[in-house]
Amino acid sequence: MSNKKVKRIHYNKLIRDRVPITINERGYSCKTSRLSLKRFKQELLKKVDEEASALPNLNKKQEVTNELADIIAIINEIKKVFNIKDKDIKIELQKNFKKKGGFKKRLFLYWSGDINYKTNERRYPNK
Repeated sequence: MSNKKVKRIHYNKLIRDRVPITINERGYSCKTSRLSLKRFKQELLKKVDEEASALPNLNKKQEVTNELADIIAIINEIKKVFNIKDKDIKIELQKNFKKKGGFKKRLFLYWSGDINYKTNERRYPNK
């Protein structure tokens, strides 16, 4: 029996169901646990951010398509656990479009004197 320690990489994140199987098939071990519904909801919301954060670094259609597929899978699961119907999203889309508009004009905001303008984005460095 070997006393060699196996290096562990800590992820501490929500994973898809088949990930432990893939890890085991590659000859490695992992530790997982089943989350409570409350914690699952929290981790799903964090997972959207994780997947979406990859998008600014992608250039190829296939890469973007792959990430969008991941994001849509997560969004579909969020809709299930929060009992959100497609009609509810459609209503919010219409309200947001009426209030903020779309992206047809391809506008880019450099700055604003409006201190009450609310935004969700991370701050990106000037490029």
